[in-house]
Amino acid sequence: MEVELSIDKSVVDFLKNIKRFQKELGNERTVKRIHRKAGKKVEEAMEANIKDSREEIWIAGRSRPVVPGQYKDSVKVWLIERGGTSYFAGPQTGRKAKATADAWFQTFVESGDTYLAQQYGGTGGNRNIGAIERAKRKSIGPALRQMKKDYEKAIARAANAASKGK
Repeated sequence: MEVELSIDKSVVDFLKNIKRFQKELGNERTVKRIHRKAGKKVEEAMEANIKDSREEIWIAGRSRPVVPGQYKDSVKVWLIERGGTSYFAGPQTGRKAKATADAWFQTFVESGDTYLAQQYGGTGGNRNIGAIERAKRKSIGPALRQMKKDYEKAIARAANAASKGK
């Protein structure tokens, strides 16, 4: 699946120069704050796109049900690797996810590949098919523009502090 983004030329130039901006800034905490803030915009769009289930869903072989709101609660922004500055926004699964916010079922909810859909055709009552992809398409452009603006502001602030001799 290919994602089309609405990004203007200035943002494309910004993406090419992002490493240079990070080097100019020289402050890892500020870079992390900027990236996390951009990721939050994507997270909010994803949460807004997800519709909660109407009832608990019990799956054979699982010790606890999928509760209403679990998919929405699983959407987070987190640091990809320790010591880095890159963040990921999306449903969190596995060991790092809380038991009540684990989106282990995310792949077949997103793609519409559920038991009822296979059995009876259609969506099988799944209201969240493509919710994450739609949110990405809608929110990545504005998040990158915000990130560019924040980088420019931080670089100007750092240059101002350097010129004052702090």
